[in-house]
Formats: sequence, C-alpha cells, structure tokens
Amino acid sequence: MTDEELRAFDFSKVEIGGILPQRVPFVMVSRLISFDYVRTVTEFDVSGDNVFIQDGGLLREGLIENVAQTCAARIGFINKYILHKPVNIGYVCAVNDFRISRSPRYGETLVTTIDVTSEFGTILVVSAEVCSDTGRIAEGSMTIALDESRTVEVPEAVVKIADNIVSPLGTTTEANYRAVLEGRSALRHYPATRELPEAFFASLIDESSLSEEYSSFGIGNEYTRFERRIILSVAKALAQTDLDPASDRVLFVISSTKGNVELLEDPDGPVENERLGVSASKIASFFGNKVTPLVVSNACISGLCAQIVAMRELMDGKYDTVVVTGSDVQSRFIISGFQSFKALSDEACRPFDADRKGLNLGEAAATVIYGRKVPEEGDWCLLRGAIRNDANHISGPSRTGDGSFRALRTALGDSPSDELALVSVHGTSTAYNDEMESIALDRAGLGSVPVNSLKGYYGHTMGAAGILETILSMASIDDGTILGTRGYSRNGVSCPVDMSPEPRKTDRNAFVKLLSGFGGCNAAALFRKGGGR
Repeated sequence: MTDEELRAFDFSKVEIGGILPQRVPFVMVSRLISFDYVRTVTEFDVSGDNVFIQDGGLLREGLIENVAQTCAARIGFINKYILHKPVNIGYVCAVNDFRISRSPRYGETLVTTIDVTSEFGTILVVSAEVCSDTGRIAEGSMTIALDESRTVEVPEAVVKIADNIVSPLGTTTEANYRAVLEGRSALRHYPATRELPEAFFASLIDESSLSEEYSSFGIGNEYTRFERRIILSVAKALAQTDLDPASDRVLFVISSTKGNVELLEDPDGPVENERLGVSASKIASFFGNKVTPLVVSNACISGLCAQIVAMRELMDGKYDTVVVTGSDVQSRFIISGFQSFKALSDEACRPFDADRKGLNLGEAAATVIYGRKVPEEGDWCLLRGAIRNDANHISGPSRTGDGSFRALRTALGDSPSDELALVSVHGTSTAYNDEMESIALDRAGLGSVPVNSLKGYYGHTMGAAGILETILSMASIDDGTILGTRGYSRNGVSCPVDMSPEPRKTDRNAFVKLLSGFGGCNAAALFRKGGGR
C-alpha cells in the first residue's frame, strides 16, 4: 500500500475482528479510526457485559488491555492490509507510569491514541492516551513484544448482512417483529366461493396495499404477483447495504414450493412462465445480476435449505454475497390441494396444542443477505446446517422423528443445548407434524430448551417460512425475547415441550431453526450471534 493509498484508505471498512488475535468476549477495541506508522487511533464502546466491568466501571486492567489491543490493531492492520500475512500474537512486556484519573463507566466511548516512540526488531514501545468526551482518562507507556513464530488465522463465518420481511403485518422486519411481539395475527376467515367451495383460515397479502411500494422501486406489471413480492423484499433488504447486486460475485438463491403455479389456470399463457427457473432469472435480471440463479424447491423446508445452500456456496469461496429470498402465493391449486388432504383448520391454528385441528396457509416474501467475513460481536452467523430425508411417506412425517432428529444432531454438533435461547420449530398444528417434532426434540436432548412456532401469526408461508422465521428469531433474540406461540394453551404432544403463548425474556444468543416437509424431508440449522464454533 502506497502512502497515497493509505491516506485515502476508508478505515470504516476495517472489520476489527479481522486484525485482532483476541476473540469475543475479550475484544477491547470497537473500531480502528486511523493509522499511520507513528500514530494509531481506536474507539472502544464500554458495554455492561464487558469482562472487565465491576460496579459499573471499567477496571484498571481493562484500560491497560484496551491500550494493548490498540497496539495489536496497529500491528494487525499492517499485517493484513500492507504485508498481506496472518495476524501475530503479541505480549505486554512492561507498563510504565500508567496514570488513571477516573474509571470509565458503562455506555462511554473511549478514544485511545498510541504513538510509537521506538521500534526495534519485534519490540514496540508506545506512549498512550485514553480519552472520553469528558477529557483524558489515562496515559502512560507500554512495551509490546511480538511472537513471530505464532500467528492467528482469523476465522471467517457466514454472516447476515441485511434482511426484510413483506407480509400482511408489514413490509419491514421491524414492523413484523413488533406486530408479532404485540400478539397480532394476520390470519383471517375467508368464506367459501365458487372456485373454493370450502371456507378456510389464511394470512393473505392484499396486493393493492403494495402498489405504492412497487411503484417506488420501479416494479411493473410485467412481473407476476410471486415475482413482484420477491423483488420488493430483495430491494428493501439491499437498500440497507452498499452492495452492488449486479456483481458477478453475488448469487441469488430463490426459495419456493409452487412459484407461479396459479398461471396454470390460464390455458393461453406461455408454459415457460410457470417454471421457477424462469422467474428466478427475471428476479436476478431486475437487479442487473447475470449470474445464473439457483432455485431451491424442496417442499416446506425450502427456505431453510436455501440458506444452507448459500452457506455452502460462500464457504467454498465461489461468491462474496448470496441473496436468499423466498415466497409463495396462495392460489386455488394450493388451497384446494391442502383441503383435499383434510389438513386445513377451520379456525386459527394452534401449534402443539391439545385442541389443534390443522394448519392455516399464509403469504409472505422474505429475504436474508449473507456474506463471508470475520464476525463482529453483534453479527448473526449461520454456523451449521443439515438436510436429512427419512423417506417416510408422500405427505406424512416419520412417527419416530428420525429425519428431524438426525438433522438436529448434525446441526448442533458439539454445541451444548444450554447455550440455546430457543428452537424455532415448524409447528404447523397438524396432528402428526407437531407430534413428530416433539419426539425429535426429546431424542436430541432439547426437551428443556424453550420452543416456539410462528404459524399462529402468519400461517404456513411455505417457501418463505424458513427465511421469515429465521429472521424473526434473530430479531427477537436481539431484543432479549423469545416470541410466544399464538394459539398454544396446553401440551398436545407425547413429549414435554417448553412452549408459552406469551413472550419470555432470554439472555442467550443462539437458536436452532427446524423444518419438515412432504416426502420425509427435514432440515435444521444453528445460528449464533457473534460467531463461535
């Protein structure tokens, strides 16, 4: 890197976890503000859960570690961005005349400046000053020694960059989360018609309510309902980023079970328009993306499968970013099909409840954008996922939960169950699905972990379900909350489940998403905030 390039460098793009050998919860630097070979400046947000906090104040040891990690950030920046080599491990050899005027408090942001006074071989001597908005807090000098025999390859993970939900409850993730937290449901009674002679309960999007947003994003009538909703959700997710969706390093993955199946009712329409691959290409092309998109259509687990596919593509290094999006539009074909199975309830669904009568269908479009990078403390990471098929029946789940259990066991790996805030289950409210899931959870040793289902708010949104429910689980844990299971009153499955109709508090930062579908397909994935194993 030349001096001119260094002067023009955008330090806001530096991922602090990528230049430090320390890992959460021992990271004592939040941002690299500036660097030159003499002076380095960092910022540190003092949080209440910091390991060096005592009685609301940062201990002396915490301030010393903050200075030491500012030195580490300087060295890590040089290694990664200038020398293009792994990060070194260093040791504090001496702390000289370190004076502290007061203890920083929770909520303060510290600005730490180090100036190199001498550097010889692997030894670095710096003078340091730590300030807040009230002035100088600490000053002194420090000697650091590098161990060039030991380097740290900073692990990267599949990290959520942005997300969006479009549903009858709102067109942003925040609006949807607040609605669910307040207990609002989009499920409504729809009376019988000539086309559908049986009444049903469902959560359906009023297409006219989206017309203004379609117009604002330039989404015209040349796209079908299915395509328009996905494009809108993707556009709103991308608006939260500075990504170029047209890049050949960006991949689109489309999740749907039936796509434009409603077009079958038009005998004069072009046959190719009913194909999911055609819709996927149109969606990617809207954003100028020329990479052949992937379609994931694997019954009810499609949305979670699509995320697992994205994880694999990113970890293989084929792409820098994957846009995962999914939707289904409820049509006469789909509704009458479920009615023929006698699977639909004539009232709002009741997941896992003793009086459950069947499922409700729903409509939504949901998008989650993933990238591969070193995770920061607040980043959501997709750590592991598994797809397992027990080939039990064309529509019925395994009575022993074999496929679901095996998916859970693989996704969990060696992660202890007491780290989980919740398991977000499929919870369709059908007799056999809920029973099978309870057995799989019990076999996987998750009987005491809080469980919830979101079907009482949205119904079964099919291709969107795995994405929508993942996003809302992340949002709820960000808020320290386990969302309630609407419609649940008393346990109606053979194994105990820790389920509640009301929201509950949690201080944990990981969850498992679990789905099952026709043909004996099952999927599970482990998500954790801040990364980890």
